Amino acid sequence: MSILRLILFTGGVLLASVLLAQDSGPGNRLGGGSNRVAAIVRRLESLSPSSPREYFLLGEEIASEAPDDVDRRLARQLYVLAYEIDKRSQVPDPRLGGSVCLALAAIAESDDEKRWLTALAETLAPEGTPDMRRIKSTTASRDPAAFDLATMLSFVRVGEGRRAEKILDKPGVNELLEKCDKLLLPGVGGAAQVRRRIDEWPNCPQCRGHRSVKDATGVHLCPTCKGTPGPTLSPGELVGHIRTESILLSGQQRSWAGQLIADAGATLRELNPSELPATFGVNASRPLWRGGAWVSDPNAPSPPPNEKKDPSAPPAADATTGQPIAPGKRAG
Repeated sequence: MSILRLILFTGGVLLASVLLAQDSGPGNRLGGGSNRVAAIVRRLESLSPSSPREYFLLGEEIASEAPDDVDRRLARQLYVLAYEIDKRSQVPDPRLGGSVCLALAAIAESDDEKRWLTALAETLAPEGTPDMRRIKSTTASRDPAAFDLATMLSFVRVGEGRRAEKILDKPGVNELLEKCDKLLLPGVGGAAQVRRRIDEWPNCPQCRGHRSVKDATGVHLCPTCKGTPGPTLSPGELVGHIRTESILLSGQQRSWAGQLIADAGATLRELNPSELPATFGVNASRPLWRGGAWVSDPNAPSPPPNEKKDPSAPPAADATTGQPIAPGKRAG
């Protein structure tokens, strides 16, 4: 009997694993936030390619309630579908593409992805729109805390801890420092280290930051700080400070060395909106939500036989399982 129970238990675990794997595709699940949206299933099923903006509006509502990545994936699915459907319509909305990119940037998983989406929005938004003016303004001009934090970091490096502490108490600076934690020291975080440096170096006790002292015999290099007050930063810590300041001040890197410090040598991403479906794993040929999955529109016109497949599009998925179809294999 115990063997039979073990077999039944193992079979149940395997079945549950298969079902979870089938339901784990991007945008194919409803999270806790989605379930707080009124009549979410009915509204998903009522979406139609004839109204692409409805996809965008529902995505915004879900994103505002998104406590976890399941909801954010669904919101991204809706945003990308809104853009892809709209651009293929007879009268595309000139403002929707930029709005989609800014909405995606608001729930981006990394600073690099957020910067790419924001720049992409600038290329899509019509000239003269409010979004364009907002994007083209620098980070420091939009947020005074960005300039204050950059200034504070420079005071930390020269041992002006008291002045740095005063800036840290200004509105928004401490919160922004926390947001830059992984930017200061990728992997381990550097915000706590910055605060430690402030406490360790409030000021040089002898020269008070002047680097020299004056006595009866004349002016001499400060014997305490040797003319170079401030903590001894590791190379990684120093690079993190410079990288953070550059991004806070919206610095434009003019050299290979500056670019390497700012983005750690990340691959340059082309500002091409056709990359959106592949980037977020969205199959735009499946715009309808039916039975808990995205499926094809039976009323959609068939593509011309000689039309080349978009290389950036994700692989086709089985309508039942939602899993990618292997090359040469037909959907069952």
